[in-house]
Amino acid sequence: MSNENLEEASTTEKVSTMPLKRLKIFTILICLIGDWIVAGYLYVSIIKNKEYFEKILNMALQIQGISNSALDPTMMNQIIEKGITTTIAMLLLFLGLHMICYWLYYLDKGFGKFYVKSLAYLGVPFFGIFALTTLSTPLFSLLLFIQVMLYFFIIKGHKNIKN
Repeated sequence: MSNENLEEASTTEKVSTMPLKRLKIFTILICLIGDWIVAGYLYVSIIKNKEYFEKILNMALQIQGISNSALDPTMMNQIIEKGITTTIAMLLLFLGLHMICYWLYYLDKGFGKFYVKSLAYLGVPFFGIFALTTLSTPLFSLLLFIQVMLYFFIIKGHKNIKN
């Protein structure tokens, strides 16, 4: 067995034998990292990208049969700003709801445990696919692949815990 495999085995073994309180804090931190990776990506690629909202508005107008020139540019800017504000509010709501779920998990509530375990199990394939689709942004893709490995640690750590 190579040194690399021994190191990996000892790391996963440490996670699986971690005291419950420490495992919970470790799990919450990993989940928070995942949340902030997604939030950061959404902020950089969508919220800071005003052209994205302009495209959506133009498509919505086109579907309704309204020409862009029919709307006052000030009104178009206000609609775009409202879209950006709404997206930020939804992102903050997402983060807030996750914080509540993590708190419930820490308190050992059934829904919190179910939510965090589901997040880890679903995070592996979805973050993996997401990482592959974002290879054009290498830093973000790397962060997603690292997050996949961290979710594996959560799964490994929870293997020995009885529900």
